[in-house]
Amino acid sequence: MENIQIVKHALSDLLTSDIDINELIVKYFSTDYQQTVDGKTLGFNEFVAHMQLLRSVVKQFAVTIDAISQSGDQVHTHHFVKVKKTDNSVSEFEVFALFKIANHKIVTCNELTRQLHGNSEDKDLGARH
Repeated sequence: MENIQIVKHALSDLLTSDIDINELIVKYFSTDYQQTVDGKTLGFNEFVAHMQLLRSVVKQFAVTIDAISQSGDQVHTHHFVKVKKTDNSVSEFEVFALFKIANHKIVTCNELTRQLHGNSEDKDLGARH
């Protein structure tokens, strides 16, 4: 699978699939994965906790990729994420992300996430764990 396809599938599956989140993380992410969101760094275990938390507070995700490009082992995306939380509140985010792929798994993600709409307490939803 091409690097762009790995990132596309990871974004789609992690946020919109009913498949067990731990199974999806192992499928797409290296165990030494590190993510930096708005200057906050999450290691693999913190990322797992982040995704589990998202699945517990969000009942519906919609991901729209505006642009995606690849250069070697790096994939850059500009995408939007709209969430409907379990309390029925809605928030929307714009994300600029740079993923690095090795051995068909995502090893790093550096992203800037900006809340466009929604409750101000959701501003940290991109890195909350």
